[in-house]
Amino acid sequence: MLATGIIKELKPEDVFEYTWISPEADETSVRWEPEEIEDGCKLVLTQFFPHSSESSIDKMLAGWQVHLEMLLEALEGQAIDFPWEHWEELHQQYKDLIG
Repeated sequence: MLATGIIKELKPEDVFEYTWISPEADETSVRWEPEEIEDGCKLVLTQFFPHSSESSIDKMLAGWQVHLEMLLEALEGQAIDFPWEHWEELHQQYKDLIG
């Protein structure tokens, strides 16, 4: 599965927003905004999606959690393959939580 996109807004150090186009889901927009805080930086991630994507929220939540965990590992100098088993566990947890 390969997602593509188009940059909608880019202001270095302020905002990065792009479309997320995937064969498995409706087109969405993803926005990253770093915010300065007392001890460093907080990264705010927002995903905007059409109402028709509500049935995919559990998959999106599991995906973002796994990707953000992978980002933390990459920032520590570790590279890992996509942990599909972990994603499956998280997907089921989110699916149960959302109902």
